[in-house]
Amino acid sequence: MVKENSYGAKIKLTIEFEGNMKELCDVISKSLSIPEFWFDTISEPPYETIGYCETFGFEIDIQKDSVMADSYIFSAVTTDTFKEINEDRMHNLSIWFSSYFKLVSKLKIRISD
Repeated sequence: MVKENSYGAKIKLTIEFEGNMKELCDVISKSLSIPEFWFDTISEPPYETIGYCETFGFEIDIQKDSVMADSYIFSAVTTDTFKEINEDRMHNLSIWFSSYFKLVSKLKIRISD
């Protein structure tokens, strides 16, 4: 049962990493003790590869940062929260999660816009 005033959660971070996406996703999976990522290519230009993982009710994706070299965008959003997203009922967990993520992974992480 979905409550009328339910909220979702979102996280958006930039990760500096000199390796490739598969290597980064392996570090993330091990650091956070989450399932392995799978990879797909976007069907429209620029045809970028994205890493995906679903865990703890979140859909996570990793993609190459289009602005900064050696950086990736980590995005996570609660599953099936389309209504909450459209109604701007999303808690931003980026600050909290970035602190935790830095602690367990030793990666260079900053909050994205």
